Amino acid sequence: MKFRVPSLFICACLLVHQGCFAERTEHPLAAIAMNPSAVCVGDDFTTQVDLRADGSQAKAHLPGSYVAEGHCVTRYAWSITGSPYEISSGALVCEFPCPCDDAETCVEDCPLTITLEGSHTATVTLKVENERGEIDLATVPVALVAAQPCDGDADCCPDAASGVECQEVCEDTPSGTFCAPVTACASDADCPLCFGCHAEGRCWHTELLP
Repeated sequence: MKFRVPSLFICACLLVHQGCFAERTEHPLAAIAMNPSAVCVGDDFTTQVDLRADGSQAKAHLPGSYVAEGHCVTRYAWSITGSPYEISSGALVCEFPCPCDDAETCVEDCPLTITLEGSHTATVTLKVENERGEIDLATVPVALVAAQPCDGDADCCPDAASGVECQEVCEDTPSGTFCAPVTACASDADCPLCFGCHAEGRCWHTELLP
């Protein structure tokens, strides 16, 4: 004789015994924190891009939910593809024992700082493995910020018709017309990412600066 267990009962059972359920079905969670999330075209290994993995979990779970003890991330592995890069600090692979009792070495993170050539979009991948050999992957792109050509202000502010205040205008440069911030500048610190202060007191993309 076959019995069909009501789905409501199954849900209630999983809520009460989620620890046992998590042991069988949950996997690690790979999470990447990156700052900044973009570099300039032609960056030439200048911008320091910081990568962190401390948001990863040995067993994926919602904040505040029950997690069985004894689980550890035993290995973090970074890979960068699509663009030449250099390592400023840190390591591509970090491994830890489980359990890990040394407070100085058991940091639950694998910080890495890199620089990029700025010729192609780079893709950063983080592979996280727990003590049971279960793995998870996270992938994020490092965007490239290029100078944006324009034929008029509308190209730099496509939402102007909706009443959105424009932050960029079409600016004449020796290399042609390109979008530039509307604000004036006294130094590079007054300009956004990938822009520098031109002698005329306007922010131009670094590609266009003499």
